[in-house]
Amino acid sequence: MKKLFLIITLILFSGIATADCIVSTSDPGGNYTAIMSLIPVSSSTPLTNSHGAINVGTYTNKLYCEPPITAGSTTKLIGLHDTINSHAEAPIAIPTYLEDVTIDGVGSCYSTTNANCNATGDIKVLSLFALTNSHIGAFGDYPIKICCSTSAPEPVDSCTVENTTTSINVGGTTTYNLSCLGSSGPTNCTSATWNSTSTGVAEIDSISGLARGVSVGITNIGATIDAGSLGCTQKPLTVTTTPVDSCISEGGTCATNCTPPAEENLSFNCSSPTDKCCITPTTPIVPGDYVKITIETNKENYQQGQTPTADYITPTVTITKLQDFVTDATFKVTLGSTIISPSPVDFSSGPIERITLAEIDPETLSASGHELVAEITSVTTSPAQPSEVILGNNINSARFTVQDESGNTATPEIPFALIVFVAISAIMLISRENK
Repeated sequence: MKKLFLIITLILFSGIATADCIVSTSDPGGNYTAIMSLIPVSSSTPLTNSHGAINVGTYTNKLYCEPPITAGSTTKLIGLHDTINSHAEAPIAIPTYLEDVTIDGVGSCYSTTNANCNATGDIKVLSLFALTNSHIGAFGDYPIKICCSTSAPEPVDSCTVENTTTSINVGGTTTYNLSCLGSSGPTNCTSATWNSTSTGVAEIDSISGLARGVSVGITNIGATIDAGSLGCTQKPLTVTTTPVDSCISEGGTCATNCTPPAEENLSFNCSSPTDKCCITPTTPIVPGDYVKITIETNKENYQQGQTPTADYITPTVTITKLQDFVTDATFKVTLGSTIISPSPVDFSSGPIERITLAEIDPETLSASGHELVAEITSVTTSPAQPSEVILGNNINSARFTVQDESGNTATPEIPFALIVFVAISAIMLISRENK
């Protein structure tokens, strides 16, 4: 009976992937190796919901793995947007996050929604909430699982361009991906180069796979892999004008004669077959509808007198464009009267830009509360929008506290006006008593 139980147990567990990686605040000892460091975005989730850093010494929390995985540079595990305090991206065929966390000891790493990885013996490493722009967690935390295989990836026999979007408007965008097949089924895609058969209809970034409609027509989106030696099955993309009902609902009017570029000089029927363009209203889009800015710090409380860089303030600014016509923006960050980083941002690589600012030594600040303020100062649009204004309401702030070496903050200063008021009141009281 005991032998039968043992045999059944071995059969049941033989198909479950090994779990050789953990997230921990301290070295678990044994054969574990630190792969990367992590910082939780909330104190309520100390071991998950984290940003990542490539250097294992940046933060206290770390991803530890046992052999065969070791620290190294052979195989990509995940991509980070920045080297520190960063969101993550799964090891996809066309990466947009280019700061790679790399390891040795395995042939390839991949993403899957299979809680036991895709094959027996594959190693459970960590998890992400989404394929890109994601927080990082231990393997069981999020639906996108990152697994690694000790065998080399199967060579690619064929590849196909993937996108559920078949049509976009002029100025609209969509991002393409690849699926790849080997001799025994799906396999990891190698790095690809994207192309459009008619760049006058739609242009596509050769690295990121982001396509943008240029003019009305049809083009084919394709890609090559293995340094151009293998071409992938193409996918058609149709670029159209703004639908007629959108023109009317947005306050536009239909016309026969168009005067570009103020009017959209594109052929489509509006109220009659002779109408060829939509004259858009001249009122500006409400400030705040162009872009959105946020700022955050890696912690809320900092203490002076710590090991250099271990307790530095690391601000991160995130700027998201909300309209397709936005091409770039400028912003500034202030700390009190100090301007920390006025900077231009373009959206050529995608609609979201994250900028990690220079670290701030808490020793240079007073032991008190402080506030970082991030503000969009201008935007550039193409085509130019009428009555463009500085977006004064696109402001976001992050508050933090600096403590001295004893863990105290300074006593707030008493306003001078209050001191004068108290002094005058005391003099009047004394004069009244002397009468």
